[in-house]
Amino acid sequence: MPKPLSYVAIAIGATLIIIALTLNTPFIRPRELWLALGLMSLCAGILFLLKQKFTAFTTPNAPPKDWEKLRQFGHHISINLDNCEVKQRSFQQDAQDEFIPSHSASIDALFHPESSSGKQNIQQTYIVVEEVFNGIPYKFVSYPTPLDPVTVKMRIKQKGGDLYIDKADPTVYYFQLPY
Repeated sequence: MPKPLSYVAIAIGATLIIIALTLNTPFIRPRELWLALGLMSLCAGILFLLKQKFTAFTTPNAPPKDWEKLRQFGHHISINLDNCEVKQRSFQQDAQDEFIPSHSASIDALFHPESSSGKQNIQQTYIVVEEVFNGIPYKFVSYPTPLDPVTVKMRIKQKGGDLYIDKADPTVYYFQLPY
């Protein structure tokens, strides 16, 4: 639920509670019902706001908020082709078109389902670095890129890359790659 809708739910809940507590007319007969509806709406709005506040949405390409601290005080590993593995995965995803297909495109899809199946082939390349850290083996996986593995290997060979690992918590890490 977006933030404005949370505020609307809180406002509706507060209004219903005020109505239930102030009005004592036959029009609003079940006073407890209005009070319960107001409390539920108020609680729902507050819960959605708290959920948005405490849920961190980060993109895989964005460094952590304390990236500079991780860069200065974290464990640094220089990435080259000797200590990393470049992998590729592919999968199919439903294609989402921005337009409604025309009548002729719909007819073509009926007779040639393989040409317009609505599936899109996605290929992603990522880097895996296996490192023993504090006596425990860890596998560090980079964020995916749409580049092919040959291009990724070429860029790593030319420019290298960096992996920064938090010394206290090795599950917090960041790849700084040349693409």
